[in-house]
Amino acid sequence: LNGGAGNDTLNGGAGFDILNGGTGNDILNGGNWHKDRYIFQRGHGQDTINDVGYIDAQFLAQRNDVVFKGANLADARFSRSGFDLIIRAYGSDDSVKLTNYFNYNTNSRAFNFIFDDQTITYEDLIKNKYIFTESGNANNNTIYGWEGKNILNGGAGNDTLWGRDEDDILNGDEGDDVLYGRKGNDILNGGAGNDTLYGDEGNDILNGGAGNDTLNGGAGFDILNGGTGNDILNGGNWHKDRYIFQRGHGQDTINDVGYIDAQFLAQRNDVVFKGANLADARFSRSGFDLIIRAYG
Repeated sequence: LNGGAGNDTLNGGAGFDILNGGTGNDILNGGNWHKDRYIFQRGHGQDTINDVGYIDAQFLAQRNDVVFKGANLADARFSRSGFDLIIRAYGSDDSVKLTNYFNYNTNSRAFNFIFDDQTITYEDLIKNKYIFTESGNANNNTIYGWEGKNILNGGAGNDTLWGRDEDDILNGDEGDDVLYGRKGNDILNGGAGNDTLYGDEGNDILNGGAGNDTLNGGAGFDILNGGTGNDILNGGNWHKDRYIFQRGHGQDTINDVGYIDAQFLAQRNDVVFKGANLADARFSRSGFDLIIRAYG
């Protein structure tokens, strides 16, 4: 089935069908439970594929093929929009959307992605930890990462972002956001607004950005930078953490407990005063609390 120019709808039906939408934004329905092949190349526009096959190992030969002619795997960018997988292999203008790829029906993932230099499968996406990007909008979004590495962008609004098992990057952007790194060595950027960040497991980097933020490192060696505003920084007890502070950061509060004994010197927490010398620092006490001013 060759759509040619225009916004076409191609329906393969039963059998092994080859669908080529041509130029325009096409809808390609190969037919569920039959192996089909979808042809895509530069200039084909933004196509949508609807198909379900068998994901089980004994049906590998029956998986659908998506062929990216004239593109190598290194050219491809994988992103997520809701439950849909979007692949761009020719820059930003052309894309293929596989509907419901990330839903709970794993048979929606029964695809081979064929590039000029190599072919990859769903299993390769997980094993090789390809990066998936998903971005929210101006609404209050809740975005969940997938099994690979994730880059999650909340956009405007009060968003909740959930990382997954690998090394994820979570950007809250504007609004009062809540970010959960979960497993892996994650980077959490709160952005503007009064944000709450949870590194959870792994060695994480937490940047509060502007606003009065609460940063929770969790387990592992975490680096916490509250940014501007009056922030609360909780590195996580009994793990070495590092706190970054500099001029203009406001009045931050650190809550952390570690080992004071000499044999644990290397495990003590660090508080870094960037751009300040020891002679600049003034130490004072308020009740049981230590207060350090190094910037006036």
